[in-house]
Amino acid sequence: MKILMLLRHGKSNWRADYTGDHERPLASRGRKAARAMGKWLASTQPLPNHILCSTARRTRLTCDHFLRGAKADIPVTYACDLYDASVEEVVRLVRNAGGDFQNLLLIGHEPTSSATVAWCTGRAVGHFPTAALAQISFNIDHWRDIAQSQGKLVRFQVPRALP
Repeated sequence: MKILMLLRHGKSNWRADYTGDHERPLASRGRKAARAMGKWLASTQPLPNHILCSTARRTRLTCDHFLRGAKADIPVTYACDLYDASVEEVVRLVRNAGGDFQNLLLIGHEPTSSATVAWCTGRAVGHFPTAALAQISFNIDHWRDIAQSQGKLVRFQVPRALP
């Protein structure tokens, strides 16, 4: 059994001074939501064993604040391919993740996050808000074996609905 988690970056700061979309930072609301999601996941579910994170500034900051909230030290691989990725590119990254880790977290963007959930489960989740987290289970032994519509959506958590 493998668990794939998809976390959309936190709310970004459109008013900040940045040179391009890749460098757009998080808003304070985005930092707070990322920490809250990390704390929530650490208290309710097993944490990921590995994180694949887009190289965009807002995803890197989301990862940092998620880890602070979870109070965890989890290995992170930054993948430029996650920025503006297609579902096919995300699936390729997951299949090539290797490792014996059970739980993998991807921190990325929309519309790729919701499209990846739909590909994995065969069901759309609709709106995928900032800092929302989807957990998908696969009855597989190796990440290379994930297949379309073979995953089960275990949980879809949005920050505003946290207890």
